[in-house]
Amino acid sequence: MKDKPAILGVGPLIFMPSVLFALAMLGVHYLFYPFFSLRQIPHIYFVVSALVLLVIGTGMVLDAARLLIRGIREGKLVTAGIYAATRNPLYAAYIYFIAPGIVLLFRSWLLFSVPLVMYVFFRLFIRREELWLEQNFGGEYLEYKNNVGLLFPKLWRSNSSSSSIWGRVAGKLDAITQSVKREVRFYRAVLNHARTPKPAKWLLAAALAYALSPVDLIPDWIPVIGHLDDLIIVPVLVIFAFRMVPPSVVQECRAETKS
Repeated sequence: MKDKPAILGVGPLIFMPSVLFALAMLGVHYLFYPFFSLRQIPHIYFVVSALVLLVIGTGMVLDAARLLIRGIREGKLVTAGIYAATRNPLYAAYIYFIAPGIVLLFRSWLLFSVPLVMYVFFRLFIRREELWLEQNFGGEYLEYKNNVGLLFPKLWRSNSSSSSIWGRVAGKLDAITQSVKREVRFYRAVLNHARTPKPAKWLLAAALAYALSPVDLIPDWIPVIGHLDDLIIVPVLVIFAFRMVPPSVVQECRAETKS
């Protein structure tokens, strides 16, 4: 019979010292204010970046917690959903998104050490959870551990019969490159097709021009939101363009670029 784990795991051992460190750094920040403050960048950029990170992190926490609670109740190892990408999505959400999001609201470069310290405590204590999982799920967990990254998704799977790591990475990059090339040919075919309406052609041309242009509405060097304009404006232009393109044209161009 499997032992029932504490739902918080080693979370308190990671978060309690991290919060104490964050409070100490916050005290130093205000004690020497504005020495550690990033006042050169408008505050609104930090707020928007923080909101983006917090929304993503909160969504990850809610999804991971839902799956974890169900797994504990059923006594099963959770490997589906977000757990198929990372073995520790709850900790990943806090380290990669929630902690940095909160830090951005204070505009202090000193506080950017908080997520790093949280990661250090995570590495110190996470082995306890892993040992419990190995003892209770045995080979099932070891196989899962071999295929899924600790915090960040693995770009390749460990396999003694496979080629070298660099060979697998090169293979994935080549596949991505070929996919991008096919999509570029597809959009070009739609753009040049005789039955593509002129407004759709204008929108596609505008999307292509904006994607390749060195001039952005939001400068790329601004954390997180520097690339949001590319991620929003270009897809929106493409979506509106394709709503005007006849389905037969889309199918014809897709078939043409696949051949």
